[in-house]
Amino acid sequence: MMGEDVRFDWRRGGAAAAGLVAALVLVAMVFLVKFANDAREKALADERHAYEVALVVRNANANVARAEAALARFVLDENKRKSGNVYANAWRDAGHQIKQLEALQRGNPQQQRRVAKAKQLYVKHGEELALAARAALASQGDAGISYFYAAFKEEENGPKSIGRQLDDELNGIIVSERAALRGRIEQSQLFAAQADRLTDYLSWLGIVVGLGAIFLGVVAVQALRQNAQARRHAESEAERAAALEDAVRDRTQELW
Repeated sequence: MMGEDVRFDWRRGGAAAAGLVAALVLVAMVFLVKFANDAREKALADERHAYEVALVVRNANANVARAEAALARFVLDENKRKSGNVYANAWRDAGHQIKQLEALQRGNPQQQRRVAKAKQLYVKHGEELALAARAALASQGDAGISYFYAAFKEEENGPKSIGRQLDDELNGIIVSERAALRGRIEQSQLFAAQADRLTDYLSWLGIVVGLGAIFLGVVAVQALRQNAQARRHAESEAERAAALEDAVRDRTQELW
């Protein structure tokens, strides 16, 4: 009896320990899945941010080019309402988009330096273009054309024009964002795969924990049955012992 009780205790204790370990692993897996999902969401947010930066840079580049083209027409036709207004609006929009880049690149020192450099070049190039625009606005004829071409003139083996430098700086921001974007896409794909894999593991572990709970329930029912059987057996033995004791007492009295 004692050996059976000991074996039963070991079995029940082992099952309980296994269930506890499975439950702890299940909790750990839940946290791992949450971490993987959070990391995936952050990678996706970074990916969206990179696309937004690239879009703003492209728009800034397009507006600079549009402003330069409109100014080229303006110094020729001196039409303030048409080409003059197109130049002014496009150049102003390019400035707004460079300011947008400043806000988008907060927390990224390397890109902030590029944006600051682009802003300086934008101001300098704007001063060059403003000379041609003022000459055209004042109907000074060839003076506006001369100022315009001077803004884009480059000496052989000399430095690039400020407009070309501005274009290069803006393109450098896009190149850097594309490089970062590739890394972010790889990260988001990696974390997505990890989250899916952990979710699969979590499902299987949930099944294991459920089976463990069923097993523990069966063990508990068996324990109750064994306890009830042992109690009935003990009561039966006690009754038989009492009956035997009464019989011995009666027989003893008869002998006396």
